[in-house]
Amino acid sequence: MKFSEKLTKLRKENNLSQEALADKLDVSRQSVSKWESGQTYPEMDKLITLCKLFNVTLDDLTNDNINYNDVKNKKGTFDSLLSEITYIINKSFNMFRNMKGKQKLKILGKLIIIFLILLLFKIPFNYLISIGENLAYNHENIMFISNIWTFLINILYLILFIFTFLYIYKTNYLDRYELKEIPKKDIDIKEEKIEQTQKEVKIVKEKSPSPLFNVLGKTLTFLLKLFTAFIGIPFIFSFLFIIIYFFITLYLLFTGITYFGFLIIGIGAIGINLLILILIASFLFNHKPSFKKLFILFISGIVLSGIGIGISIIDVMNTDFINESPKTNLKLTTKTYEYTLKDNLVSDFIIDNNGYYNIEINTKIDDSLNDKIIIETSYYEDLSYFEIYTNDNYNYEEISFINDYKPSKKIINIILNNLKDKTIYNYDKLFQANITVKTSSTTYEKLKNNWNNYYEEIERYRYDEELNECNENINSLYDKQSRLQEIINEKDLEISELKEKNMELQNKVEEIENNLKSLINN
Repeated sequence: MKFSEKLTKLRKENNLSQEALADKLDVSRQSVSKWESGQTYPEMDKLITLCKLFNVTLDDLTNDNINYNDVKNKKGTFDSLLSEITYIINKSFNMFRNMKGKQKLKILGKLIIIFLILLLFKIPFNYLISIGENLAYNHENIMFISNIWTFLINILYLILFIFTFLYIYKTNYLDRYELKEIPKKDIDIKEEKIEQTQKEVKIVKEKSPSPLFNVLGKTLTFLLKLFTAFIGIPFIFSFLFIIIYFFITLYLLFTGITYFGFLIIGIGAIGINLLILILIASFLFNHKPSFKKLFILFISGIVLSGIGIGISIIDVMNTDFINESPKTNLKLTTKTYEYTLKDNLVSDFIIDNNGYYNIEINTKIDDSLNDKIIIETSYYEDLSYFEIYTNDNYNYEEISFINDYKPSKKIINIILNNLKDKTIYNYDKLFQANITVKTSSTTYEKLKNNWNNYYEEIERYRYDEELNECNENINSLYDKQSRLQEIINEKDLEISELKEKNMELQNKVEEIENNLKSLINN
């Protein structure tokens, strides 16, 4: 069958008009019409495009000894899948043999990135394995079912891994390399010169991808791209975060905080993150980025990050760390509270002044105060709130305090001003409240005794509560036991009644049997 006839049938088989086919080949409709009428012959690059479009080989399309039905029957066979794998191996060998060293390194680098992305694709499969193990946990043969499930999921992942890798490798590298080998000059091919031209481009016997391979490859590539898109989401947010970080460090630089290293780290991190996003976008949208630009971006990001880290270490070493409160113009608020000793007056922080975060408590003994208790507090009102109060607990009056922090820009301004001088203080002390307790030794001892009594009463109350709870639980168990006993008695009575009925039925059966025997004997 002639080429013109096969082209016409292939076009109609794929539901394409002459105009639609012309658009795909970037030629005029008249050119397609002349091809199908046998007046002219397409150029070699158009022939290759036709082969890929209709999923046939160049030999199938141009050899007049091959019928259209033979071409159609070859598509979709499982043997073609094996043939496709053989083709990939042979073509890879020829491709790498004819490549230069730089081209080999470029392709190997991209293949390593694809390999790593496919390894990340193992995460959802591990999740499937954990689901299967959880479902098998309640089964008798836990280990057997779990091992079988793990084996099947790993085999499935391995198959998907191999098919996806081969499909991406072939469509993105082997096929593109093949097209580069075809001369781009215009050649008017006549029917008698077809075989000679085929030998020149060395693709007469090469197989086009099998439909089964194409379907599997496209499906797995779609899933891989979907998974890669999810992987790219965190990098998008991290890129935005790094941009914000960069502008913050740039702003601080203009305010006089000369930590250049952190700014350079931001620039390097932007380059590395941008490189990752470009690689992800290139894979998702089948775009071929410039290897040279990516390499420069990678090296620049690594070098800048290294330089920035080094400068940052020097800046940090030149910064003074002082474990004191910084000098500020914040308003220090002082308050004084006075109490009179009572038999039921207690206070935890007066007796035990350890273990309070950001609270410094000092107790001063002054016997001239007699039964008076004076509490003086001081704190920065702009940064925190502090108050002494009393409340009634278990017939005791307890002196307690409340301490809370206030959000304020003033602390940020203090820190920034200190950074300009390359000095860092203990800023927790700015939120610290100082308490000074003044009382006599007698009152202090009385407070201690009151606290011990208060603590014992609390423990006794808790013990009584626990005891009451235990008694309630015991009573509840007794109630449940009595109800169960009633049910058992009811069931025993039912069993006795059933036994009596059973005896009656047995007697009736014996009576009937005797009557039957007497009737038989008579």
